Amino acid sequence: MDGGARLFQFDNTFFQEEKTIGFLRLFQLGELQCERKCVIQEHVQICSEISYIVSGSGWFFQNGKQTAVKKGDILINRYGETHKIVSAPQEGLRFYYIGFQIDPRRVEAELVPVSDFFEDSRLSVAHGQFHLAEPFHRLLNEFYSANLYSHKVAEGLISEILIYTYRCFCQGHSQPYRPPTKENASSTVYGIIQYIDSNAAQISHVGEVAEAVGYSSSYLSHLFKEKTGMTLQSYLARKKIERGVELMKSGCYSWTQIALELHYETPQAFSKAFRRVMQKSPSEFITNTHKKRSESNE
Repeated sequence: MDGGARLFQFDNTFFQEEKTIGFLRLFQLGELQCERKCVIQEHVQICSEISYIVSGSGWFFQNGKQTAVKKGDILINRYGETHKIVSAPQEGLRFYYIGFQIDPRRVEAELVPVSDFFEDSRLSVAHGQFHLAEPFHRLLNEFYSANLYSHKVAEGLISEILIYTYRCFCQGHSQPYRPPTKENASSTVYGIIQYIDSNAAQISHVGEVAEAVGYSSSYLSHLFKEKTGMTLQSYLARKKIERGVELMKSGCYSWTQIALELHYETPQAFSKAFRRVMQKSPSEFITNTHKKRSESNE
């Protein structure tokens, strides 16, 4: 690796051991945050791999072909292809990845098209604001926590990641959930709430919500406040902090890493928002959580 360094990496590898989950063999699962100008040298894929760009920008090289990538993009590398990654000179690059090999003998009949898709080298990148961070994060948590029935939960999450990736390439953007009722102010607000609840970690500002549901920011903000008594910005901030609390309780991330996970511009911005909602700093909350956990284990 040349240039910049890796700020952090959570990497689970199973190259030497057989790790079968559901209908696939798992080779690698992890998350990588690169500094600016980081280069991951060219290597040959020994399995298929899905990469999801969480933040930043850069370039993926597949068999020598260069593809610019940014937040929300999904990329697929397949067995036998060459692969190289370079982060942009002006910002780092953060992404999740999962390396796997599908066993066609174990695939259910209705999932054969999904299995076949990962053997088709014609499609390798889907550009857009896709949302795969949540299932990736939960999957990593299952491997680190090793809770009861983690293997079954992991199987479901891996299926979700593969199927969602298949959808993104075959259908493009999925539409936010809207209740099956006549369109009116109340159902619009309900749709906003559903969208934020599902995607809070990936949403940076209210304008992204407005774009997703097809209304202007000013109209949505006015309507939301009128119907709920709470500003749209306050609701989004609260949901992002609730997600931050979940990540802190998992014990897998520092609060500065969580700030990146939740798409705050700086750790200080996250700390300020956290204190506004929780009445304490992120470091104080983590300390108290660790203390309570230690006391309960005594």
